[in-house]
Amino acid sequence: MATTESTELDETPAQAKGLTLWPATALVTGTIIGAGIFTQPSWLAQYGPISILGFAITAFGSLMLALVFSSLARRTPDVGGPYAFSRQGFGDFVGFQSAWTYWIGAWVGVGAIASSLVVYLGVLIPAVVENRLLSTVVAVGAIAVLTFLNTQGVVTGGFVSLILTILKVVPLLLIGTLGFLAFDASNLGPFNASGLPPLEVLTAVMAYTLFSFIGVEAATIPAGDVHEPDKTIPRATLIGTVAAAAVYLLSTTAVFGAVEQSELAQSDAAFSV
Repeated sequence: MATTESTELDETPAQAKGLTLWPATALVTGTIIGAGIFTQPSWLAQYGPISILGFAITAFGSLMLALVFSSLARRTPDVGGPYAFSRQGFGDFVGFQSAWTYWIGAWVGVGAIASSLVVYLGVLIPAVVENRLLSTVVAVGAIAVLTFLNTQGVVTGGFVSLILTILKVVPLLLIGTLGFLAFDASNLGPFNASGLPPLEVLTAVMAYTLFSFIGVEAATIPAGDVHEPDKTIPRATLIGTVAAAAVYLLSTTAVFGAVEQSELAQSDAAFSV
């Protein structure tokens, strides 16, 4: 079993020039805020406002998970994040399984994100969703461009992540603040619109919305390219997760109040309604 080295280590040249707090925070927030938030309001609307409560519970649980990753990163700021932690705790075999499970999950998630991009782009350019070949080209092209940018190094990837995070977060924040100007409580509909037992609804919502918080571990993975990783990674993980949770809950609540429940439930692109 590998041993854990002291976190009081001299920085490598890559770390000295690597990601600082805000790019690392943007990496966390940007990774968390993906396709989920743009497609979830429509799905949540079928359950009514009780789904926002379930979303909040998921956010709290994700924050607890972020605290765990922060603690692990403070003690073991090694490259690989979940892989490094599981390898040091349980050995090479478990580390290997953890790494491959993580990557397979990431590949599946990328497909979902690309599909959501096509759906929202189709609102502006209908031809994108009307032509299946064009939809495929757009989705694969977006993945290819981002893959290329990430091959240019962690600093370049971090900068791109910062820009993309701003482009995602600012519109959601505007919806989450200005959207309340159009808030009408009558749009919310019944608190538990499905009529199912509350515990059953909350369980379903929490399971579904957990996908939206995948990425809390993002800052732990490139630890070898993070400036002062034992300090930067824990801070970035917590700040990034709290920021994402706040954006999620504000924007979702605003959309629920601004759009009539039945209309929201039938929309494929809730934030464009």
